[in-house]
Amino acid sequence: MCSIPPTAPTQPFDLNYLKVDSDEAFKVAQQHGGKELLAKNPKLNVAYQLDFDPRLSQLKWHVIYGGSPSPLTVLVDASTGHFIHKE
Repeated sequence: MCSIPPTAPTQPFDLNYLKVDSDEAFKVAQQHGGKELLAKNPKLNVAYQLDFDPRLSQLKWHVIYGGSPSPLTVLVDASTGHFIHKE
């Protein structure tokens, strides 16, 4: 589970943007590198972070594999379920 630092800015968003849950985001992330990581290490922690980008009016899931630094973070559009990019 990811925690938000107390000094992190928060931005409210309209819940109507949230159409894809974390289970669906995980499935997308698995197709973009997550499956291979979990095959190598099935006990690897997977965490989720949801954030809103006001510039793009886009709600995004961050599917984070492993600890800090994360070997892989996959961003998924929380409205459409489409892959955005990986870090």
